[in-house]
Amino acid sequence: MLKVNLYQRKVRKLKLQTFLILFLSLVIAGFSLNYLFSTYLYLTLSSTVKRDFPVVTRLGITISGDVSKVANQVKTKTLQLNKENQKLQNLLKNAKSFLDSEMTEHDYFALLSEFGNRFAGSLYVLKTMNYSPSELVVSLWEIAEAQPQAEELFRKLAEEHGFVFTRNVYNQYSLGKLKIVELSVSFKR
Repeated sequence: MLKVNLYQRKVRKLKLQTFLILFLSLVIAGFSLNYLFSTYLYLTLSSTVKRDFPVVTRLGITISGDVSKVANQVKTKTLQLNKENQKLQNLLKNAKSFLDSEMTEHDYFALLSEFGNRFAGSLYVLKTMNYSPSELVVSLWEIAEAQPQAEELFRKLAEEHGFVFTRNVYNQYSLGKLKIVELSVSFKR
């Protein structure tokens, strides 16, 4: 049998029934996708809470069905913890620099104390002493009848304590059999 189209200029009309069926199928598909994604998010959130429950409870985050609220709570807690971490790091850095300067000062005075204990036979007069966290400068007068020994002792002590020794000024004067030495040395870490 042969199909002949007798109505070539006929415009096809959409029936109300066909329109309703298509519309309902699209609405049902939209609702099912919404339900699918909300279920997926709920299951993901539940598995995260189940896995990280001690962390979540410790941070004081309440889990609800609203994911954006939970995400905002997590962001605020993260920002608070980052600020606290930064504050603690600054305190730790300040404490470390304070302890470093105190240890350097302690090392300087330990070196001077050991110099006073080991120095024998001659007299010395401490002229000036300046110290900073980076350098100790000692100026003194040594009065000796034999060979002056302060510079050599300072050199040995600097080596023992791990300081870099530098002689700044060395002047030797003679007064009869007495030798007077003006000595200025510096120690650096």
